[in-house]
Amino acid sequence: MDAPTQRPAKRSRITIPAGLLAPLLTCLALALVARIGIAIGFPGVWRADEVFQYMEPASKLAFGHAILAWEWQAGIRSWMVPGFIAGVLRLAHDLGLPGGFTVIRSVLSLLSLPLVGLFVWAGWRMDGRRGAWVFGIAGALWPDIVNAGFRTLGEFMGGNSLACGVVLGGIALSRARKAGRYTPLLFVVAGLFLGFAAAIRFQFAPAVAFALLVMGWKAGPKALACMLCGLLPPVALLGVVDGLTLSYPFQSIFHNYYVNIHQNVAQKFFGRQVFFYYLYAYALRWGAPIIAVGLLAFYGAKRTRIEISTALFVVFYHSLIGHKEISFVYPAIPLLVFAASSGLCLILDRFPRYTRPCLVVEALTCILIFCSSFAPFLARSSSIVRVEQIASRQKDLCGLAFIDVPPFWFLTGGYSLLRPGIPIYRLTDPAQIDPADQRYSHIMANEYFHYLYPAARQIVCKRGVNLCLYRVRSSCAGVPDFEQVTRSLEENHAMFADPQ
Repeated sequence: MDAPTQRPAKRSRITIPAGLLAPLLTCLALALVARIGIAIGFPGVWRADEVFQYMEPASKLAFGHAILAWEWQAGIRSWMVPGFIAGVLRLAHDLGLPGGFTVIRSVLSLLSLPLVGLFVWAGWRMDGRRGAWVFGIAGALWPDIVNAGFRTLGEFMGGNSLACGVVLGGIALSRARKAGRYTPLLFVVAGLFLGFAAAIRFQFAPAVAFALLVMGWKAGPKALACMLCGLLPPVALLGVVDGLTLSYPFQSIFHNYYVNIHQNVAQKFFGRQVFFYYLYAYALRWGAPIIAVGLLAFYGAKRTRIEISTALFVVFYHSLIGHKEISFVYPAIPLLVFAASSGLCLILDRFPRYTRPCLVVEALTCILIFCSSFAPFLARSSSIVRVEQIASRQKDLCGLAFIDVPPFWFLTGGYSLLRPGIPIYRLTDPAQIDPADQRYSHIMANEYFHYLYPAARQIVCKRGVNLCLYRVRSSCAGVPDFEQVTRSLEENHAMFADPQ
């Protein structure tokens, strides 16, 4: 997308060619159906942070009650993204829409569509209608991109924004160099995407800086200035929100660094992984298709130098950090898939008669990877969430207790899945249950709980995860304690408290 040309750049308006509409609208529809369909069909949690770092703080802002993890107690998280989620949750509640969890995931699914649209547009610019379909299907159906499209995880929201900024910057650069059409607005919007990537997850700031430098070097100082104009407002917004909600601007960055690096909390609590962890983890997740993706990305790299170099940089500098989670390098995935799509188009240029079969194989590969690697875990975590959803629908629910048997607790939806005003209690052992404690009416525990407390009525049981919902009384009494779980987490993580 950065082929050289000698034409002088000129300003140009953006138009949508008639032949682009069919793949664009089809791929956007496929993407939306896939994201919302999986969000509803597999309501489970992908990582605990999805709930306890974003949905729960948002519930605190929207309804006044939440489970706050140690990061929030230590002041190393920003309220910027939870503030946005809280606004959506509050609006949905005021409109009488059921299931705030589903509503926010539907909103995020819509917000993830620009990445799919940019895939289609970039493919069209490279290889016309064939490229639009190849790139569009990859952006719409690749399982990692679909799964990330609706989840409240900073790695996914910020990662999609970073990928959008890099791809759009590549398109703007291609228009300026190949067709002589310089469009400042495209560079500004690319910078805006990059700014939100850095603001949502500051760990992506090195990748943002890398992409800015590469695109600025190729496009010139005017384009770099335009991108900086777009980048600064989201970053400034983060500073303002931190200044208003925490102790000082950008506290969620500086204090996070102090706690996790200076106090070494991340390594103590989460441990260290080997340098090549990400390659190993994705090889396990994708299986044999990782070889095809790697070879196609290598073949298509000559047309996607900015995208592939940014992806490699993301993986490289995250590999230097001891604490690794597979989602930390998510921004590299859509960029790698983008480069692989370019490689596939180059092959189809030589063998055009295989275009339709290749599109079918591409879509089937996405579906097979999801069914083999994503669906089993999501089915398990969804069973846990469904038990809590059933609890929330009980008309006589006035308090919910959990018998904390790992890994159930951190795969629940917390207050985010319950009706406002229902307290949650965390019990670490069945022996903690006091028959005289009437603050809760229902308990989530394993199937053996029924033998310990025969009077409890079993409502539903998910055998695959050994988790059941019981009703222990029909009404509640006493003062509800909405902070009991947060206090129990404070005791567990006292070592992480701010020493000041």
